[in-house]
Order: sequence, then C-alpha cells, then structure tokens
Amino acid sequence: MAAWRRQIALLVAALLLQGTTIAATPTVKPAVTWVTPDLSSDTNNFGDHYLSFLMGRLPGFEHRVLQGSIGRVWHELQGSRVGACVFNALKTPEREAIAVYSRRPLLSPAYRLYFPTSQRALLTPYLDGQGRVDLGKLAAAPLRGGITANRAYNTAIDSFVAERRKTRPLDNLVSTRQLLNVLRAGRLDYSFATPVDIEVSSEGLDSLPIAGAEAWNASFIVCSRDKTGQAVIAAVDRLFDEQENWAEFIEPLSTVLSPEDYAVALRSKP
Repeated sequence: MAAWRRQIALLVAALLLQGTTIAATPTVKPAVTWVTPDLSSDTNNFGDHYLSFLMGRLPGFEHRVLQGSIGRVWHELQGSRVGACVFNALKTPEREAIAVYSRRPLLSPAYRLYFPTSQRALLTPYLDGQGRVDLGKLAAAPLRGGITANRAYNTAIDSFVAERRKTRPLDNLVSTRQLLNVLRAGRLDYSFATPVDIEVSSEGLDSLPIAGAEAWNASFIVCSRDKTGQAVIAAVDRLFDEQENWAEFIEPLSTVLSPEDYAVALRSKP
C-alpha cells in the first residue's frame, strides 16, 4: 500500500511539474515578413503609415520588415519565405497564382501619362479626339519613356510596355521618386504615374489621361499562399470589415485626393 501511495504521489508531482512547464512556455507567434520597397524613396511617405497601421493592429503575429526593390517583393512572395506580405499591390493573373489578396480594395485615381510641361507639343500627334493618350500610336513614337521596374500598372499600360519591349524598350528605374526626378530633369519624355505618386508640388510636370485605361487603380494587402500568409489576410479582412479601421488606414489619401475621390475610396467594397 505504501508503495502504491508513493507511485500516486510521484505521478501527481510529475503532472504538476508538467503543467508548470507548459504554463511557463511562451506562445510563439507566427512570423510575418513585410517585404517593402525602400520607403525613403516613397514619393509621399504613405508606406510608413500603412505599415505602422498593420503592424500595430495585427498583434497575433511577430512582425519583421525586409527592404528591397519591387522585384525583390515578388521574388520573396513566390519563394520559400513563409508569411511574406506586401501592404499595397495591384492584381495580375500571374500574381494571383502565387499569392492571396485581401478583399477590400484601396482605390486611387488611374494612372496617367506624365511629361515635362515643356514637352506637351511632342505628345500632340499621339492623342485621340478626346485629348487622351492613344497608346497604340505612342508605341511607335521616337520618344524616350520610363517606368518603375517590375511595377504592375493596368492592362492597357502593361500591354503597351510589353509591345515597346520588342522595339524600343522603356527605361527601368528603381523607384517612382527616381522616375519622376529624371522626368523633371528632362531626361525622359514621359512616364506613367498616379496623382497619389506625385508629391505636394508637381511643378515642371503635366499629365494626360490614357485612352482605354481603368478609371481607378485597385490595390490590396497581399501575402504568400501559405498557412501564415492566409492567416494574415484573414485577420486583415476582419480588420477592414470595420469602417472605422478602414477610414484610419486610408486617411493619408485625403491629403492628395479631391473630396469627391476620397469619398469613393472610403466607400470601397470587396
């Protein structure tokens, strides 16, 4: 009987010790790596706001930041890095095959063709009857254009870039800020950007709408198509279901959009 009691006592002590060990072991949070372009090259610093917001509102994850070019962003999302995410990206069929997207789109005015104000006359032959840029005509123009390397624009512009690549490739620059500075310096005749890309002063630049292009750009939070990435997107979707959270996330757009356009962005739905 005494031996039996000792065995019971030892078993109880072992269970208590095991419970203490489990209780003392901290919960390991899934790690998410936000892969971002160099935010010092961000034309308006909105990236800092988006990233800080997401890291602060998703406490169930351990957040890391990895800086690199737009090409690096997509290399990481389609590579072996688990839980790789980017806070602002457009959809393309190629990207959707390797990544999972948030539901609610961040809407901003469509891409336009920007050019040095002094160069307007050069573009006149490439406009349609409504004063919009005809990309079909521009494809054969002996003008020097530039794009941000590895950036997805929209169907019309992406097709134009692919066509120009066959004959007179466009200059590829690392960041939109660099692209616009080169454009202001007169070393390019045109490039593509949105009003959101343009800093407070657009001095020296003018722009034209593009025929056949979408009226709005829709960008999303995007993560690698793995368990951690899907968990991040699910958490983001729940977060953005609350209009108060959505309004706080897109608040910087109010500084660059007209009241009418900002109202459209606020009302965006999945």
